[in-house]
Amino acid sequence: MQVGKINNNIKINFKQNQGQNQTSNNQTQPELNEYQHISTLPSQYVNVNVPIGYKKINEFTLPGTAIKVQMYKLANGQTVVLAPKKGKSQIATYVKCGGMNETDNISGISHYIEHNLFNGSKNIQPKEFFDKVNQLGAYTNAYTSTSNTCYYIASHLFDSDDLTKIINLHSDMVQYPRFEQSQLVKEKGVVNSEITMYDDQNSTILHGKALKQLFQINTDENDIVCGTVKNINNLSREDVVNYYNKNYTPDKMITVLTGEFNPDEAIKLLSQKFTKPAVAQQAQYNVELKPIEKSKRTDYNSSKINTDEFVLMFKGPQNNDMKSAVCMNLLSLILCNGKHSKLGKNLEKYNIIPVFNTDRTGSEQGRPLTISLSGACKGEYTEDALKTIYSTIYNTKFEDLSEDLEIAKKSFLKEVMNEFEINTRINSYLGLMLQNYTIDDIVNNIETIKSITQDDIKNAINNFMDLNRASIVVAHPEKKSGSPSFKGRLVKEGLNLNEFTQTKLSNNINVYMKNDNNELKTMFFNLKCPVSANINPMLSSVMSKLLSNGQYGQTDSDFSKDMAKHGIDYTAFSFHDGIYIKADALNSDINYALQKIVNLLLYPKFTPQDFEKAKKQVEQEIMETQKDPNDYVTQIMFPQFKTAPTKEDKLKALSELNLGDIIGFMQYIGKNAHARFMWNKNEIPYELNRIGNLQPVTTKKMRTYTPLESDVIKTQVDDKGQAKITQVFKYERSYNPKEDLAIDVMNSILGNGQSSRLFNDLREAQKLAYRVNSRVTCTGNTGMISMNIGTTTNTDKDPSASSANITKSLEGFKKHIEKMKNEPVKQEELEAAKLEIKSRVLSTLEFNAGKMFALINGLEEYNNPDISNYILKTVDELTPEDIQKAAQKVFAGHSLISVVANEKALKEINLGQ
Repeated sequence: MQVGKINNNIKINFKQNQGQNQTSNNQTQPELNEYQHISTLPSQYVNVNVPIGYKKINEFTLPGTAIKVQMYKLANGQTVVLAPKKGKSQIATYVKCGGMNETDNISGISHYIEHNLFNGSKNIQPKEFFDKVNQLGAYTNAYTSTSNTCYYIASHLFDSDDLTKIINLHSDMVQYPRFEQSQLVKEKGVVNSEITMYDDQNSTILHGKALKQLFQINTDENDIVCGTVKNINNLSREDVVNYYNKNYTPDKMITVLTGEFNPDEAIKLLSQKFTKPAVAQQAQYNVELKPIEKSKRTDYNSSKINTDEFVLMFKGPQNNDMKSAVCMNLLSLILCNGKHSKLGKNLEKYNIIPVFNTDRTGSEQGRPLTISLSGACKGEYTEDALKTIYSTIYNTKFEDLSEDLEIAKKSFLKEVMNEFEINTRINSYLGLMLQNYTIDDIVNNIETIKSITQDDIKNAINNFMDLNRASIVVAHPEKKSGSPSFKGRLVKEGLNLNEFTQTKLSNNINVYMKNDNNELKTMFFNLKCPVSANINPMLSSVMSKLLSNGQYGQTDSDFSKDMAKHGIDYTAFSFHDGIYIKADALNSDINYALQKIVNLLLYPKFTPQDFEKAKKQVEQEIMETQKDPNDYVTQIMFPQFKTAPTKEDKLKALSELNLGDIIGFMQYIGKNAHARFMWNKNEIPYELNRIGNLQPVTTKKMRTYTPLESDVIKTQVDDKGQAKITQVFKYERSYNPKEDLAIDVMNSILGNGQSSRLFNDLREAQKLAYRVNSRVTCTGNTGMISMNIGTTTNTDKDPSASSANITKSLEGFKKHIEKMKNEPVKQEELEAAKLEIKSRVLSTLEFNAGKMFALINGLEEYNNPDISNYILKTVDELTPEDIQKAAQKVFAGHSLISVVANEKALKEINLGQ
């Protein structure tokens, strides 16, 4: 569960006590006559086992697609939306209730209730929900924002009755929560840990201050959604039940189902399960917004940051004004989309990457959006940067925007096409859009984008980015010292290799082409060396910047503008063993994108001026980074590599890097790398022949493994209430895909999910953390598994927390490691983990970029392009003994324990080093 930091964004392009709610038959019967009935209803029609009435209220097609959307209204007032499409299925209920619906004394209650709906309902015992979802190979989560709360379950529906089971679980938890006192108490510890986590992030405080200042909201909480630890601790069961009963009524719920299902069968099933009684509509509390009449600025010091951070926030258009929302999205692209954009170009000298964001302030019709511009830079640049932002916004109103607007439209339209490729994104799009916008708004979205004029954009600036009514907040850093296979499963299609054709160019580049009719085209280009280069630890970061800035002879701004004019999204990354490039564009522009990629490889911008500029950009990023327990992983686990674990080490390495190192590494790649290129276009990319001869593709694997000779403990002091802990083991890979798969499944049982052992113990039972997990990563023939947790230590806001939580967390890691090594896993755990692996693979294969990544990854790791189908088949063969052997291999050696915590906590636990 999470606070809606991202889901809060409404960008158009795409995230019980029954007796108290009962109403009489006389109240509801008149409305029933309008609905189609699928069976004869008893006199007391509200019955969870009998379908209630429903009627279709609309049907439309998502713009630019063939996806048919059907809308229904249930007799109790709840809206149901169906969008069938092949791929992962997701059911989500969006409740018009969030942080802006809370009085100050109970702020945070929406988020707290979000957590508690997973802790037992009418037909689901506490602790049972996650297990049942996990057994289906599904994934569940929720988020809370200022305007709504969303609960969802996503699944690939491996069994024919999985959809029924998922709807049963989802409808029960949303409509009939138990709110048992023991569970309410338990969840306070988890929610308070999450509050501490967000309080440790300066961005939470920064944007919270700007929002409160913009609308003169009088509250002490840092975040409107999270609330405060004090409030959460003071909430009673009566507070929770009363708030839920008032705000979780059917008329405030939209349930969206996307994926693989029969619409006629689905609506019958949904009408049978969503039977919560209708109630008379009640006035919903909304935080009063009093926009400031003149600009106001607040400065404060923070120990959580290393550079200045700032935000400018404005009162935006109403949340039901589609045209104005589209204008603001286009304006965001004109101002902030790349180095050719107006702010991107004007702020480049300060190494600022501006971020433009649009958020809701509530779901009530007519509530304003917020428009924010944020960034980070050295303190010496802050005042000039703010002046530059002001002057850029002001001057934009008087400039010719014709070319900028056409570039923005192409980018926006491509993003819309991207949004409708994946079912989970479609679900979020519909759930959020239908809260405030009309069907016509949605259907005509693309036409609205195309219709926007320069004058519309300039009017939007005048109306919604009033420089005389801006809320400005600036943060400054404080100066501190130093088994059996499954039965009855539906067969799921993996990667279809028949979609691809392969050829090899004369320069040894292996090419894979995917024949499809998609308008959106994606390409991957992978240059990989079998032996890693021994390079300066900051070389890859600087070289990635240089490659991303285009080709020789073009300024950064001109290159960015050129790419934007053709709607090309492009990324390039350098690693210690090669270069990875990805680009996508519409079909009409993809060949031009390929030409640009070849040019930047043949004519990179390796000039002294560009090199120094890239170094300054990387330096700024280093200054913005926070201390992390993973900082020491590379240094300890790969002693043969040059590393820079701390901020000081990184800055020193950066100062020692020279342009000759960059050129030498590029020459090393040209001499030693083999190359694979892939795109979803049935056309041989002859443009690649311009690149010189590369090495033939080899099956030779990089050898990186050396055993860890002893246990290592690393600690870092950071003045925060939440300690971050990681424990890492490494092992030697044999490149046996079945063995790697067994390790993946073992990790899923250990800590990768909401029914994992670490989650159930350290989060649910011991209440040590909001977030705990484990993950597997590989570099060459070295595999690593890390267990990670953030646990609250000594903090004035939560007296129950202590530094002992660090010790308890590490003891928890140890306990579950020993259990994994010494006991076979339970069969039900194993089956759920297998489904989780299958679901992960199928999710990757839902979209073209994922399919191509899976193909390249299979070739690079195992010389097997069909590795996805191998996993889908072979995972069923794994036994509890295979998983135990995997654990014994992974956890056989020594480990690195790395802790970032405040000085007091580290002294109290005395880990030593």
